[in-house]
Amino acid sequence: MMKTSAQVNKDEINILRSRLKMKDDEIYELRRQLQGLKEELSSYERVFHSSGSSFSSESGVESASNNSSITDEVDEFLDDLSIATIGTDPGSELRGRKPRKGDNVHVHYTVAVETPDNIVMSSREHFNGIPFRFKCGVGQVIEGWDRAIKTFKGRERKRITIPPHLGYIEGLPPIIPKNSALICEIELLDIT
Repeated sequence: MMKTSAQVNKDEINILRSRLKMKDDEIYELRRQLQGLKEELSSYERVFHSSGSSFSSESGVESASNNSSITDEVDEFLDDLSIATIGTDPGSELRGRKPRKGDNVHVHYTVAVETPDNIVMSSREHFNGIPFRFKCGVGQVIEGWDRAIKTFKGRERKRITIPPHLGYIEGLPPIIPKNSALICEIELLDIT
């Protein structure tokens, strides 16, 4: 007996659902393992901070006494983003305030495709220096920006590498080709 196309499609859908369930289980297990590593790193970090020790610069790892914590780096990695703080303004009135869902954030930014020198957008150059404003966490910008902006503490400038699935996977012709990684520098100016 020959299957109809509806039966074949239903079988294919069931196979895909089964594969998706297996992937979800794998992701859950990886997250559980990463949570354990995060807790272990946190305990090491407490020991280093309490003893006044720092990591050896010979190992290529920065001192643990800098402003970022080891556990913050793990959280940022979980979001598929590479985030590096490249500047801060500690005297700012924002003083460590973090953007929350629904906050209006004002930023200056540059967007480069694949390499840092291939800049395709800049709020300073393309928009007469007027900061870009958007509502945090509600989908007004690409998902990579929504996730990254929540990691800012006060007036910081960060370089964020965004994979295609958190950016413009279909591209933004003619500026951004399909499946391109984005390298963004974002400077948080204000939260209202």
